[in-house]
Amino acid sequence: KFNNVNYNIDNKEVFKNLNISFNDNTITGIIGPVGSGKSILLELIANIREFDSGVIELGNIIINGKIHKKDAHKIQKEVGILFQSAYDQVYNLTVKKELLLSLSDLKLSKDEMIDRIKEALKLVELDESYIDKNPFDLSQSELKKISIAGVLIRKPKLLLLDEPTTGFDASNKKMLINLLKILRKKEKVTTIIISNDVDFLNKIADDIVVLKYGKVIISGNRLDVFKKEKVLVDNGIKVPKIIEFENYVLNEKGIKIGYREEVN
Repeated sequence: KFNNVNYNIDNKEVFKNLNISFNDNTITGIIGPVGSGKSILLELIANIREFDSGVIELGNIIINGKIHKKDAHKIQKEVGILFQSAYDQVYNLTVKKELLLSLSDLKLSKDEMIDRIKEALKLVELDESYIDKNPFDLSQSELKKISIAGVLIRKPKLLLLDEPTTGFDASNKKMLINLLKILRKKEKVTTIIISNDVDFLNKIADDIVVLKYGKVIISGNRLDVFKKEKVLVDNGIKVPKIIEFENYVLNEKGIKIGYREEVN
């Protein structure tokens, strides 16, 4: 929960008295034009950036703007963040070393670490042959999967994803949708996703927040938000194709087919 959070960078206001909350054990999508502060929002939650005033409540952890080592360690254990570019997240020359780095501060035995590596790769549909590969020799989608595995290997309770479908084809997007649903149902993971891919969010998100230049324009249940086509279009946001189709059928044929996740 953000309580009256203010954040400025280079004397430019990003957030002024920002109030927003995210429900536990849900998937929330954040959409909005470039420069709205979406990525900064995730970095504030992950305690990567300090902010000027206000409070962020992260479960029972209170963040007051300054990064304290004690809180930072707690947050690091609870929160996993995926950056927009996989190249900002991957550093080592083998997948094994990269994933071991993610576990370096956890007190795990060597066998436990190897088990976690195999499990994390399996979650993103990569087999054990990738362990000794150089991440930078992989395709963009494979590298993205390695960066996702590096976040999931720590078993975070709060997952922050910045444009996770970049470089993904339809098959990989389906994999990610299934994975996030499993994490929500079995592991009770709360997920916040920044994405311009409204069709992807329409298939996975419970709630949607529209952010524009540091202000919440609209938020709520996915369907309630995506139904407000005029508000979205006026703010430069695309409407999911399936909702465009439903509106087209209603306007052209007078047939109300109702909300569907898929239309065959």
